[in-house]
Amino acid sequence: MNVEFNKGTQYHFHELKIEGLDSELSARITRLWKLEDGDLMNESYLNEYVRSVMPMLRHKIRSFGTEYQYHEGGSLVDVALKFR
Repeated sequence: MNVEFNKGTQYHFHELKIEGLDSELSARITRLWKLEDGDLMNESYLNEYVRSVMPMLRHKIRSFGTEYQYHEGGSLVDVALKFR
């Protein structure tokens, strides 16, 4: 039996954007982000990161969402974390 894998496009992290938090709290959680510009985008890292910062946000947010912003013509992606 032969198995063929087709990975598809691999995206690289470019920029983290935090929306909906005050500047002090936004700066605190941004400092905890470990992916650097050009690192391979890793969704499992993103999930772990969100779990790790949520205790800091208790009673400060009502909802949370993640949005990926892909750069046209390349394999770069910005991650926007939107807190409300």
